[in-house]
Amino acid sequence: YFGGMLIYPAKEVAIPGEQYLQGYNWRFMTGSGPYRLASESDIKKGESVTVTRRGDWWAENEPWAKNTYNFGKVRFLVIRDEELEYEQFKKGDLDWFIVRRAQQWVEEAPREAVVQNGWVKMRKIWNKAPQGFAGLAFNQRVAPFDDRRVRLAFAHLFNRRRLIEKLFFNEYELVNSTYPGSDWGAGDTNPLIRFDPGQAASLLADAGFKQRDRDGYLAGADGKRLEVTLYYGDPSTERIWLVVRDDFEAAGIKFNLELIDASTLIKKIDDRQFTIHFQTWGALLFPNPETSWRSDLADKPANNNITGFKNARVDELLKVYNRALDRAEQKRIVKEIDTLVCADIPYAWGWFAQYQRILFWDKFGHPDTYVTRIGQVVEDDILRLWWWDPERIAETEKARTEGRKLPQGQIEVRPWGGVNGAAPTG
Repeated sequence: YFGGMLIYPAKEVAIPGEQYLQGYNWRFMTGSGPYRLASESDIKKGESVTVTRRGDWWAENEPWAKNTYNFGKVRFLVIRDEELEYEQFKKGDLDWFIVRRAQQWVEEAPREAVVQNGWVKMRKIWNKAPQGFAGLAFNQRVAPFDDRRVRLAFAHLFNRRRLIEKLFFNEYELVNSTYPGSDWGAGDTNPLIRFDPGQAASLLADAGFKQRDRDGYLAGADGKRLEVTLYYGDPSTERIWLVVRDDFEAAGIKFNLELIDASTLIKKIDDRQFTIHFQTWGALLFPNPETSWRSDLADKPANNNITGFKNARVDELLKVYNRALDRAEQKRIVKEIDTLVCADIPYAWGWFAQYQRILFWDKFGHPDTYVTRIGQVVEDDILRLWWWDPERIAETEKARTEGRKLPQGQIEVRPWGGVNGAAPTG
């Protein structure tokens, strides 16, 4: 982990947090990387930041750094609305655009004139970057999710396949592990939990939710209705939760939806003031499972163990993992942890993708692979590995002036062999 950390001068970082925020809100910290802030005028508050390539950065003459960081200047624009960002890209104000929505990739982008003319390239680039997991997180500290049967029932009612087919244009794979698409996880042996309302009904009845009240909702022996509230902070996801709610309501569960401010949502999760929540996680090249699953974190606020997961065997394995030096042994330990975690149903798993989707104006040279084998952030790989191609720039500008089409090229690129151990999709 230390190998991936940045080193800064102690005199600049060994200061109170408030002083740091005030002092570095609008200026760069001293560094020795490939880019620098040439002058204070290169920061336009609320608009842009421009950085300039330096010829004396610490790895300038290292063999591994040869032909990297090829852009003389890079200007980052501040755009707070994704649709506005997309429109500015199509006009040519931005050089590339990361496509985050399946619908935009499948329906919108191919219809754009700049794409159809080949001036903008579409590329879905597969690699083997570590993938985080996502899903409906259950707060096991409170009813009804202190009962594994209820958690499993909810997992059987989360119709991921329908979402992928109807809303996500079959662009994603099913998560079946805390390390999807990776040989660190046990996705090939973990049971794949499918949509099964009948099994869910049986589990809920076994947990005491057998009768329905006058409104048609399940209630326990104490007469208390089976009811949960899902808070969400992004209005664009409402279309997903409306579909999800229908399946839970049909099963007799009062499934409330409430849109709240994103910062308020984060605080609720940190303070454990929720029953069910959709959470997406990133991933590390070398897993660090203790931050998510260590038992002594379960009852503390503001950490990654948001579900309150506790397991004595997992705690033992975490200690062994931190001392293991052999890679095969590390993977064996993490797979056992993954098996134990998944068996406890802390989440109703969601979906993931093993690729990057990008649109870019045809003015760049780039490696045949476009991105690195394990790179997670496509923008980082572009800044480090791509370069301006004068011939492409001239040809694209000429084609635009003449209204002439250019070849689009191969849209789906699998330079690293596609998905590495992806979860089954049936």
